[in-house]
Amino acid sequence: MTASPGDFLSLVVIGIVAFAGTNIDDIFLLVTFYSSNTPSRQVVVRQYLGIGLLVAISTIGVLLAFVLPQHIIGAMGLAPLAIGTRRLFEVTKAPK
Repeated sequence: MTASPGDFLSLVVIGIVAFAGTNIDDIFLLVTFYSSNTPSRQVVVRQYLGIGLLVAISTIGVLLAFVLPQHIIGAMGLAPLAIGTRRLFEVTKAPK
């Protein structure tokens, strides 16, 4: 099964839209940081480091997708749900 150029183009568009959609909150954080006493250079450096880290983690994820079976990749999506559920129970059981 080969991918057509239209499939590739639609994946690129989906990637661009997903990137833009997930970075809307980042814009608000940057506005907050720039309006505070944090030096601009520090904000810019940390922004580039954060984006670079996200790209590196994503690249590792893509490379793992080539070697891991698909059912393992699907099960990995349950990990954040399990972690969040455990944290929720920890917070609700914490003494007040």
